[in-house]
Amino acid sequence: MRVNKIVVLLLFSMFDLSAQTYPKIDSNGFKSDIIDYIKLDKNLKNCDFILMKYEDSYWRKVVNYRLICFKDNQTELVEIQRKKKNNKFSVTHKKKVEFNSYIVVIDSLKSCGLFDLKSTDLNADKQDEFGNTQRKVISDGICVTFETYSLGRFWGLEIYEPKIFFDFSGNKNYLIVLNSIDLFNRQWK
Repeated sequence: MRVNKIVVLLLFSMFDLSAQTYPKIDSNGFKSDIIDYIKLDKNLKNCDFILMKYEDSYWRKVVNYRLICFKDNQTELVEIQRKKKNNKFSVTHKKKVEFNSYIVVIDSLKSCGLFDLKSTDLNADKQDEFGNTQRKVISDGICVTFETYSLGRFWGLEIYEPKIFFDFSGNKNYLIVLNSIDLFNRQWK
């Protein structure tokens, strides 16, 4: 009888720990087109936590969404492609991966401050030596987006040409974004 109680306690403690592994990210209401697809997909809609990154520009005909999906202490990398012409989504890649390796990615992005950034933190203006505001204007650049979805809560951040605006303005928040992009790209294989 005592052994059964210990097993039950261990099972409850494992459940509690797994429930705490996903970072609490304040929802900012960001919601892109892919969220509607995720909510309708039978495999994705029940995920505990999804982190995704994608890039888009006016000239691209296809958007590739790269997702890290967590469900029941299992992790899967999923790539979804959206054809802009007809707004059709399709899964192009799926791969099961080691849970702990990818929970570290989420924790690292949380620690570096990515999920705390707001669009207003990415001001690229700079002052010259005379106090005049200088602005950089780019047309037809690439917008990088990070997005999370967890239990009906949405968070997202669109960043337009982060490298160019960091080089121009020196705003350290762009450095957080650049490091986050690098980390995500290195881990998502």
